[in-house]
Amino acid sequence: MSKEKKYSVSLREENLNDFNTDGFIDVTEEALNLGIRKNNGYGKDNIGSLGIKGVFVRGWDKQNRIKTILWDGIGRDDVGESVRQDYIDLLNYAAYAIMLIDNTWYDKPKISLDEQVEILKERGYSVIEGPPD
Repeated sequence: MSKEKKYSVSLREENLNDFNTDGFIDVTEEALNLGIRKNNGYGKDNIGSLGIKGVFVRGWDKQNRIKTILWDGIGRDDVGESVRQDYIDLLNYAAYAIMLIDNTWYDKPKISLDEQVEILKERGYSVIEGPPD
């Protein structure tokens, strides 16, 4: 039995307190695109096989790398990934953990891919058809 989800977002000016909504949306869209690309490369079992404990360990590794980079005063590690990139990964790990908690990791979509694309377009997202660059 699925639980009903309710969302409440108020974008009234007095509720934003100078919050950069566009910047937040840009970052979360970037995380979504990266998550899709990485998931296509790794597959669903990359996260699903070890569950939430595996996601915790991956997040812990990222946080430790960020700590090492920041405390050593280096902008990039020897792999060439930036702290910014690591934080995008952490954002995705948090989403994966929530999906695992909610038992929605790899639920089959209720609608087709074409219908999903149309919904994204209606919501103002730019959708590029074809494989990513």
